[in-house]
Amino acid sequence: MRRRPKYQDDVRVEQNRKQLVEAFEDLRKMGFIARANYLCCQSCAGYAIADKVSQMSKEKAAKVKGCVYWHGQDEDDILERGGLYLAYGRIDTTAHGEVGLSTEEVGKAVVELLGKYGLKAEWNGDGNDRIWVDLAISNAKIEVEAEPKKLPKRQKVLQVTGPGGWDGNVFAIMGNTRRALKDAGIPQEKISQVFGECTKGDYSHAVATCVSALTEAGYEVR
Repeated sequence: MRRRPKYQDDVRVEQNRKQLVEAFEDLRKMGFIARANYLCCQSCAGYAIADKVSQMSKEKAAKVKGCVYWHGQDEDDILERGGLYLAYGRIDTTAHGEVGLSTEEVGKAVVELLGKYGLKAEWNGDGNDRIWVDLAISNAKIEVEAEPKKLPKRQKVLQVTGPGGWDGNVFAIMGNTRRALKDAGIPQEKISQVFGECTKGDYSHAVATCVSALTEAGYEVR
């Protein structure tokens, strides 16, 4: 029998995660590229962000202060550990060289902002170490409902392929699919099964698997 994740359906963890997402919105307003649950792993996420900045004009790239993100594997840690690690720092691009503040300055800005949101961030100030965000506790009082409300399954049209669709990169499609399935309330075990199936074939097989899972989750996929 599969063990139930320790923090599954933990209301405080869920609410603190929402606070973290809101903090990321502020970081974007401050000039940082901030991505939540972005792609599958640190390598893919870091490469995609660097590629995005490389495609910017020199003037636009000069306004970017750095990046901060967590990826799909970090997202999985939330259920098991009640928290996650953030990656952050200066962005090394092919077109513009190094973009943004120093890695340490980016880390300091992130930790300071998370504190304003009542989130507990642990970091030793070393740019080589990631920032741990403990979502199971907080510095601010958060009201917890005795009976959490169950949200209805999201019904939404998704343009996955073709003009105006998701990035054709298979890792981007899988990352966006992961977020959409999570938003629709699909259990993590089922999501993991979907991505296990994606790796069993070629690009077309992975895309078809994602489309099938999204449709089953209640999305209209185009």
